[in-house]
Order: sequence, then C-alpha cells, then structure tokens
Amino acid sequence: MASPALCGGRCCVPAPGVILLAGGLKPAPLAAATGVHPLWLAPDGTTSLLARWVERLNELARACGEDADLEVRVVFDRSRDAAQTPRPIGRARVVFVSESGQYRGPAGVARDVADSFVTSGVTLIAETNRWLGASLIPLIREHAERGAAVTVARQADGSPAGVYLASAEALSLVPAKGFMDLKEQWLAKVIDAGLGVYVHTFAGVGAPAVRTREDLLWVARAHAPAGEPWRVVSSRAEVDPSAVILESVVMPGARVGAGAVVARSVVAPGAAIDAGAACVDGAPAGDPDLAARMPLEAEDAR
Repeated sequence: MASPALCGGRCCVPAPGVILLAGGLKPAPLAAATGVHPLWLAPDGTTSLLARWVERLNELARACGEDADLEVRVVFDRSRDAAQTPRPIGRARVVFVSESGQYRGPAGVARDVADSFVTSGVTLIAETNRWLGASLIPLIREHAERGAAVTVARQADGSPAGVYLASAEALSLVPAKGFMDLKEQWLAKVIDAGLGVYVHTFAGVGAPAVRTREDLLWVARAHAPAGEPWRVVSSRAEVDPSAVILESVVMPGARVGAGAVVARSVVAPGAAIDAGAACVDGAPAGDPDLAARMPLEAEDAR
C-alpha cells in the first residue's frame, strides 16, 4: 500500500473509524469500589477519561482535514451503559453501543462494530480505561508513512498502551464467530499472514491505565496545582471550607462535609464524605447515573 502524502502537520489520510472498547469480563478494582464506569472518572477532577479521548480525537480530526469528522463507537458489554443519546462533540460523533451478546473477545467485538460503520479502511481500536496523555497524530502519521496493516502503540517503558490502528484487511482476519483477543491471537494471525505490523511509542506519559485508586492518583498528581500537599477538587463538587483534603481527587457532584478529612482517596461523582468523617486510602461508592451525565468538555479545577 502506498503511503499517503503528508501535509505539514497534518496526517492527510482518511479519518479513521474509532472503536473505544469499554467492556470487560469484570470491572476494574476502582470501578468495582465506586460503582462508576472508568469512562466517567476524572483524574484531573473535571475531565472524564471519555472526555479526554474526545479531546484527542477532535485534535486528530482537525489534522486529517477541514472536512474530516470522526465516527466514534463506545462499546459497552451491558445495554444499561449503552443506553445513552449519541453526542456530537466537535468533529467527533460519539455513539454508545453494546456488544452483540456473543462471547467474542476484544478483536471479535472490534470486527463486528467496524463492519457496521467503518468506511475509510482504517480503524482505531482502543481500551478506554486509560488517560490519553499523548497525541494520536504521530501514531496515524507513522501508520500511513509505513503503509502498515497494523500499528501497535506502546508506552515509553515498552508496555502496551492499549491502542491499535488496523487496516480492513487486518481486521478481516478476525473470524465472524467465536472468541479472539487482540494481543496474542489477532496480532499473531496478522503476522502469520505476512502483513506489516509496526510499533509506535507514545510520547510523554502516553496512555496510562486507570484501573486502581493508585493509578488514578498517579495521573491526578501530574494535573494538580503546584505545591505540596497536592489535591484536585472539581469546581462542581460541594466541599465545606473546613474539610481537609490531601493527595486526593474530588470529582463533580461529590460532597465533602464540614470537618471531614480526605487523604489519598478518590471521591467519585455522587460520592459523599459525611461531616467529621475520615476517608483515608478510600474510594467510596458514587452515583453511576450522575457520572454518566458528566459533560464531555473540560472545565477548570481548583
């Protein structure tokens, strides 16, 4: 496949279809504790993981041309999570869907969803329980320059970043029925078929996973205002002025009462810390419905 021409800072390739995989056999530890899907958690206090993906996807769409819009499918394994109104945000048209019900695995799910809407021949497949710190533009530019069938993104330390670019030919190797994962089974099949598989290393923090309280606090620390001890508190949280918050994240819709102490904790949307209570190394239950209504645009934290 010939490499498309590049136009300065633009990638100058057809905008990819985007599949964000939001399912899983069991919830991540932080999601299990809070009751809130990782997509709606906000490490910086205001911007959810999904909102961050939308920001980066809009950046990619602008680089792919003036008329480039991105069709984005967020794939849940439960219809309850998928029962939301499609949201056009900038150049990204976000549609929530559920898996077919068959036990397909991530590669199988990606193929099923791609068959229904991808027209450019290039599909971006990503795990959504990650904070996307890196730009996607260098990834798609390298994919185009190399004429790759598959490009696998990795972190600076060499670990997987949970992001793939795939050609239609590569995705066609996924069987129409049955289970197939991405890393072991599908990539092995692509390599066996003689198709070009390349690796792209994300710059900076890349796309760190947000599966545990510690994961989220690590990401949050990078976005906290300067100074020690740090804290991240959403402007849409209700926090009594007498509360003490240390090395923690308090998200929109959360409440912290008078005299409460919060340390090394994640206070999810809808979670409440009562007056005088202490929450240390905690992740109290939040409100998943409130969290799912969070805007997909950023706002200021304090």
